Amino acid sequence: IYALTNTTEIGILAGVVAEFEIEKAKLFLDSGADAILIADDIAFNTGVFLPPKIMREIIYPRYKEMIREIKRYRDVAVFLHSDGDLNKVMDNIIESGFDGLQSLQPSAGMDIQHIKKNYGDQLCLMGNIDLDYVMTRGTPAEVEDTVKKTLDAAAPGGGFILSTCNTLVNSIPPENALVMYRTADAYGVYPISL
Repeated sequence: IYALTNTTEIGILAGVVAEFEIEKAKLFLDSGADAILIADDIAFNTGVFLPPKIMREIIYPRYKEMIREIKRYRDVAVFLHSDGDLNKVMDNIIESGFDGLQSLQPSAGMDIQHIKKNYGDQLCLMGNIDLDYVMTRGTPAEVEDTVKKTLDAAAPGGGFILSTCNTLVNSIPPENALVMYRTADAYGVYPISL
């Protein structure tokens, strides 16, 4: 309700966040970063936090500003990180100018096969390995199977970076993390054309 009744304050806050992200990106780039990831969770597992009108009037223009200023400083890929169900705003993410999207949370309905088919030629996709069960409580065999299925769905044609749908959290058994990386190393290699 606050976002609907106090749009001026939301706009000011979005501007402060944008300035912070731009300056942070410059520091990272000066320290050798090859890409920038803007972490800005915008969704629940059931959809975007803010109403579409607020997203259109305040948030997406700020994303465009951040990306423009970062790329003006150094022409690098800029990714958005957001957990949650982003299905209804994928076009807005692309229109904002992002080069990639990280998280792709399967438990929030982010179907990697659908996303790859519809957006894989416009965004580099990163993530989709489940943290709710597979990585944290699944067996190594379940992790291996999930990694293979994810690679089968998302890797063809390039533009996919395998990772969990967030980070390597403390609740992941070390053997599951190793299986994820070893499976990707053995199974996820692109063929080299000569």
